[in-house]
Amino acid sequence: MLSGTQQPVELLTKARLSAEADATLESDSGNANAQRIKSILQDLKDDEMSERDASRELKRVLRAAIEGGAFAQEVAAITTPISDIQLLWTHAEDLFGMLLYFGKPKRDDLSEDDDSSNMIRQPILLKDHNLGVGKRALAHAVAVGLDDSLLQDLALSGYVHDLGKAEPRFQRMLRAGLDAEVGADALLAKGLAKKGEKVTMGARHEAYSVALLQTHPALLASAHDPALVLHLVGSHHGRGRALQPDVIDSGCRFNVPHQGMNYSYSGTPDLGAIADPSPDRFHTLQLRYGSHGLAYLEALLRLSDYQQSSFEASGELRSTTKEGAP
Repeated sequence: MLSGTQQPVELLTKARLSAEADATLESDSGNANAQRIKSILQDLKDDEMSERDASRELKRVLRAAIEGGAFAQEVAAITTPISDIQLLWTHAEDLFGMLLYFGKPKRDDLSEDDDSSNMIRQPILLKDHNLGVGKRALAHAVAVGLDDSLLQDLALSGYVHDLGKAEPRFQRMLRAGLDAEVGADALLAKGLAKKGEKVTMGARHEAYSVALLQTHPALLASAHDPALVLHLVGSHHGRGRALQPDVIDSGCRFNVPHQGMNYSYSGTPDLGAIADPSPDRFHTLQLRYGSHGLAYLEALLRLSDYQQSSFEASGELRSTTKEGAP
């Protein structure tokens, strides 16, 4: 199955091509490409071809298929050839699908999604970052004329979006090489890592944020639409639409203060599991707000996060003495 038209865009096709993809590739002009794709995938499954070689060959064959007119509707807005392919694997180490990239991504395309955005040469407290994003989200919601319920839910999403960064592995990554000026009990949203310092991570921080919210309904008590807040928090880096990446994670324990209360979490989110309710929630929210309307709300939160991170990177951040969030 193929979806998406952004550039650079991520297109997903299951290892066993869907009926729609089969029909597209097995047209008169694409039958050879379809058979070659299936052959590559089978060789990969049988360990007769390396992942690197398979990616290279798939890129060549899919490029030829697209140039030959396959998937014309899905890639109508794409003007550059496939630049990269990333193979996706399940917990059981079975090939699930492929991410196809078109063109070379620019810094703005990535927003503040990559790990380097967390290393901005100065420590930023988690409570300050969440507060800043929440305030910006509220300001954007007011500026575009959202109703009161959406105003409050978008702001709440900003105030809690990065609570999952309190998980210990993320904090170790941020603290590597930091000066002693930041106390060990002060949770960070941004930090400075040593060159070459690596921490083995599990699920992404936004997955832990969602898991924490689900564990503590009190955090969503002021939400008019708790499902919307959960989705916005989980998708604020573009993932979670509908599943988070499926990664191996043994889980962890952590505590995080918020609004004068202390919240604890123990476990692993497993938001990439097929059985997770995220896809049903995503579908329901698209029906409720419209596919474009939901994407619009996501964009407002992502913009708020990006602008706050840029502000923090500029070195102009002034310490916040109290949260002031709803």
